[in-house]
Amino acid sequence: MRTRSGSTWSISCLLTLLCTAPDIGTSQQIPPVDIFPLAVGNRWTYQYAESALILMEPEALVTDTGRAYCTILGRTITSDSTVWTISEVQDIVICIDYFFFGRDTCYPFRDSTTFELVELLAGAHRLCRADHAVNLTNSVLPYGYDLVDTSAIYRYRPVDSAGIFRMETHTIDILVVNEELVFQQDIGQLSLDLVGSITGTSIRAKHRLVHSIIVSVDEEKEGVTPTVAALDQNYPNPFNPSTIIKFQIPRQTDGGQASTSFVTLRVFDMLGREVAALANEEMKPGSYERVFNGEGLASGVYFYRLQARQINGGQAGSFVQTRKLVLLR
Repeated sequence: MRTRSGSTWSISCLLTLLCTAPDIGTSQQIPPVDIFPLAVGNRWTYQYAESALILMEPEALVTDTGRAYCTILGRTITSDSTVWTISEVQDIVICIDYFFFGRDTCYPFRDSTTFELVELLAGAHRLCRADHAVNLTNSVLPYGYDLVDTSAIYRYRPVDSAGIFRMETHTIDILVVNEELVFQQDIGQLSLDLVGSITGTSIRAKHRLVHSIIVSVDEEKEGVTPTVAALDQNYPNPFNPSTIIKFQIPRQTDGGQASTSFVTLRVFDMLGREVAALANEEMKPGSYERVFNGEGLASGVYFYRLQARQINGGQAGSFVQTRKLVLLR
């Protein structure tokens, strides 16, 4: 059943407040391990299956089947959290079986959303999104901010001898949702089984991991705010079809208050034509990552340019740097 939420929150400090809850992950006797590895470029592919039995007129069974693709596109580091930008693309077929009309309707459906997943840096590193869990029942990663206590999702958990961690979440609102999630060490979420109900409708979902790409990249020191602006060389380079670009927006070094900057990160071809805009926004001091995808572009040399102009909180200043990258088919 498609019940998409229309609201999008993207302010990292608000996300951090929403996610804050008692951390239950620091008192485990078994040392916790990473059950949801997070790095820019990580990608998970799921077999997607969801059904909704509608008992109100016209009575029908709605099924969604296909694939869901989750990719980490960017990262923002603050003093107490890391905010991961993730895209979820669903390529599915929706079929509606009307019980008393004697006909079925099937059609392809593609849905693409981008959201922010907050990772709190204290304790077991709680993970959550800035939305209520009942609005995320269509997602393969429904980590709502309202999940508390034993229902909350944490990155670091103790696992069994096979590297597996199992848990359940429970949400009661206008929609009653029970979920069972299975994670594997150094891989991420393996499966999600969901059972939910609302007046006149029952919902079931089974999503299974079929493929994952976990990249190995050097992590910045978490919680450390950079003091100088920098644009790193993309990695990998040459690349096909995507590559990671890291950059830093500095804080003031003269004792002034933390400043913000207006930042643009653009990619150009050899003729100076813009082919992609990876950032065009106000940013706080921190370390950032963006993914550049060269799908549809010809092999060759391209250039990416970072421009950062300080707009408050200290002495006026600007930073401009350009680097070269190579797309090799």
